[in-house]
Amino acid sequence: LRQSHRSGRRRRASRELNSECTVVTELRDISLQRNVRASGLAEGDFVASNELVARIVAMISERAEVSPILNTLLEATGPSLLIYPASKYVHDGRCCSFLKLASKALAHGEIAVGYLLDGKTLVLNPRDKAEKMINWHRGDTVAVIAWLPPSAVQKPPPK
Repeated sequence: LRQSHRSGRRRRASRELNSECTVVTELRDISLQRNVRASGLAEGDFVASNELVARIVAMISERAEVSPILNTLLEATGPSLLIYPASKYVHDGRCCSFLKLASKALAHGEIAVGYLLDGKTLVLNPRDKAEKMINWHRGDTVAVIAWLPPSAVQKPPPK
């Protein structure tokens, strides 16, 4: 009886944790993403690490001047590309331009570089920053470049 009570408690804790955590899976073969999603085994996000590395190498080979920028962005202690809910900058249901939202991000010490609407429409470096009015809703996210707080940076394990 004691064992079943513990396992029931663990299952409840696991369900609560799963409702609060997003699982990001590394896939070395991007074609597996379709199979995993179709199977219904995972609903989290995926990172195609080989594709990401290939794109970074291609970018550097085409324009060597981006190498120091990428080195800064990809090192563990430098600024990071972070995704925040748009609600951090604008209230749900409000309209404002990306430029206005970017100025609010700048007040937080962050540089807004793009957004994702409804989990479908990804826009990086929007051309019409000041003119296009966007109706921001719950679930919309903003991509920013910012420094992680020291408490969020994991130190490498001792050798």
